[in-house]
Amino acid sequence: MIFVNYVLMCLIFGTTFLAKKVGIDAGAAPFFSAGIRFLLAGSDSFWLDG
Repeated sequence: MIFVNYVLMCLIFGTTFLAKKVGIDAGAAPFFSAGIRFLLAGSDSFWLDG
C-alpha cells in the first residue's frame, strides 16, 4: 500500500510540474495556469461532493 501511495504522489506531482512547463512554454502566465488548475480542481470537487 505504501508503494502504491508513493507512485500516486509521484504521478500527481509529476503531472503538475509537466503542466507548468507546458503552460509556460505555450506563453501562458504562471498565475493564469494556476488559476485554471484550481478552477478545474474546485469544479471537480464540487461535482464529486454533490
